[in-house]
Formats: sequence, structure tokens, C-alpha cells
Amino acid sequence: MAVSREQMKDIYTRMCRIRAFETAAKDLFAEGKIYGFAHLYLGEEAIAPAVCECLRDDDFITSTHRGHGHIIAKDGDLNLMMAELFGRYTGYCKGKGGSMHIADRNLGILGANGIVGAGHNIAVGAGLSIKIRGTDQVCVCFFGDGSTNQGTFHESLNMASIWKLPIVFVCENNHYGISMSQDRHQAIKDIADLIQRMVVPISQTAMSQNPIIGHLEEMILRPDPWIEFSANPLIPWCFGNCAVEITTSDLRRIVKGGPIATHKIDIIHALEDALHGFDITEGRIEQ
Repeated sequence: MAVSREQMKDIYTRMCRIRAFETAAKDLFAEGKIYGFAHLYLGEEAIAPAVCECLRDDDFITSTHRGHGHIIAKDGDLNLMMAELFGRYTGYCKGKGGSMHIADRNLGILGANGIVGAGHNIAVGAGLSIKIRGTDQVCVCFFGDGSTNQGTFHESLNMASIWKLPIVFVCENNHYGISMSQDRHQAIKDIADLIQRMVVPISQTAMSQNPIIGHLEEMILRPDPWIEFSANPLIPWCFGNCAVEITTSDLRRIVKGGPIATHKIDIIHALEDALHGFDITEGRIEQ
């Protein structure tokens, strides 16, 4: 099943919307207008829009502390999100949740989460609810590599497997648990290696987010309960009291590429007349 022109445009628009929102949040935080912590989705913009393109409005997602991109990809309201970041009563959670606790039950967004690995168990609850109610919904559990050392990760995968729950676990492996590189806390490269004897049946899908179109076609044709993306977030990983240890080689690798530029080129190759339309899209989102 080929990805349509409209799907390409929709994914790209959401990617640009995420980039614009997160860039604004970064600047506002640097100016001291947003307090607390801000874990940004910059550099990972291709993942959530491509995954959510496969979902219906009544499907569920669970998010992480780096959840702005997930919310936007599931059509969250940017005005309500920004108000929440400012701690205003007009925000999603009346200003009480802040950056890491945005939720919208009407859109199936079961909440970003400030607790590492907490989304796994919420996803199992949603999946069990779907099975008990007998609907054809699905729940996508977004999580990062840093959460895979938590007990909730293993418990949730085990229960989802034995109960055969309609959950897709989407690992956004950016190779850093905020301040520590993956090779310092795990002896493996692909998180999928942790679960080969736990989740049955499963076919391992590990992919880069650049380019995303070919992967989207694969996800539509062969849906798996596990998808692992290798991502390169644009630093800083976090605004606040976070000391990030990053090597010079990793920094060069990160700044060299980016999902928005790569995705745009990928689309232009597929649709030779699309360049002008996408430039207009970028300008409208910036406004």
C-alpha cells in the first residue's frame, strides 16, 4: 500500500508544526517565561506524525516526559498546550500539569508523564479495556530507551504478550537517557534485543526516522507490536537542571541531519511538483 500525497503532506505539516511549537517553547524557556522543565521533541519530529497517521481518532496513545510531539501528532490543540506550559487556567490541565502532564481524553491522548516508564502500564490498561469492550481500537505506547531499565517496561510487555492486547510499543531510541548515553547503561544497541524471548509472536522492526515514508508503508502493510526508531534529538535534551554528557562525535552526527529536511527531500523526489506547496505550508505554520 503506497503512501498517498495527502498522507505525505499531512505528515510533513505535523512535523513542521511540532518544530515550530518546540522552537517557540525553547525560546520562551530561555527567556525565563516558562518555568520548570521542558523536554523537547526537536529532532524527532518524523516519528509521532508517521505513527499517528496510521491511527484513528478513537485510538489511544500514551506518552512520555518528552511528549509535546506526540500530543501535536494526535491533533492536540496548540493553544491549550502553550497555555499549559505557561501554567494558565486556560491550559489543558488548568495550568496544574505543565509540560510533562498534558492529556486529552477526547482525542485518545492518555497523558504525557513525568515518571519514567509510567506510560507502559497505562497502555496495558488501555489495551485491556479495548479487549474487554470488544472494540477494534489500538493503543500506541511511545517510550524512550531510558525507560527500558524500569520494571514497568518488562511487566507491561509480558502482560501485553500473554493477554494478546492490541498495543503497539514504539521505542524512540535517541541513545541518551537525558544525561547518560545508552552504551553506559546497557550492553546492547537495539532495545528490541531485550524482548526477543518475551514478546511472542513478534518480528523485530528497527528503523531510522530518516526517511520516514518507506517505513510508513511498511508499518501499514505489516503492523507489528514493536517498532523501534533510532532518533537524533537536537540538543539540549532538556531545559532545566539537566547536565547532558554528549561526545563530540555524537554532536556532529546530530547536527548533520534532521528529519524535516530529509522528509521534505524524500517527498519532493516522490512528488516533483510538491516543493512550492510545502514552502507555503512551512510559512503558514510559522505564522
